[in-house]
Amino acid sequence: MAELAVVDDRHYQRQLQALCAERAEPAFLSTLRGAGMARFEQLGLPTRRQESWRFTDMSGFAAIAFERASPAPVAADQIPAPFETDPATR
Repeated sequence: MAELAVVDDRHYQRQLQALCAERAEPAFLSTLRGAGMARFEQLGLPTRRQESWRFTDMSGFAAIAFERASPAPVAADQIPAPFETDPATR
């Protein structure tokens, strides 16, 4: 069986750093993102050794370097109004 290539260990950490660098987020959100990344680095991707994932083969994900989606420019008038103003919800 051929071995899968594994994504660089710091790939997702660099993705998070790039995201945080380009956004002006509240400190609490940056803290939550950092905690989430620390947890991901601690646990890694799920494996079949974990009961909840025993029937799911996640090995293919280790070979994919997922990238963030590029920002899509949207003007404020293109964003739909909240659902509360839709007559169908009244």
